[in-house]
Amino acid sequence: MALVMTKDAVHIDAIKAARQRKGWSQPRLASVAGVSLGVVQNAERGGNITLRSAMALADALGGKVDDFWASDKQDEVAAGEFEAAKVRGEEA
Repeated sequence: MALVMTKDAVHIDAIKAARQRKGWSQPRLASVAGVSLGVVQNAERGGNITLRSAMALADALGGKVDDFWASDKQDEVAAGEFEAAKVRGEEA
């Protein structure tokens, strides 16, 4: 089962703002994070992305997943499981 970050959990402007502060284009963020351009575009518009992708984007932007996604509103994962998955380094 994939861990999914939903649009209800995303701080919609935070990802784009962090990317723009770095002076990066969407393709540059995708390259640095090791995800597809579509993942970046989807994340910036509040679409669903996997926890693995969320972690990669947050890391590339110099933040934590919680800086960009609210940990109390993820789909398919209870808040405690979400935190535990991050601690264990689990990827979706």
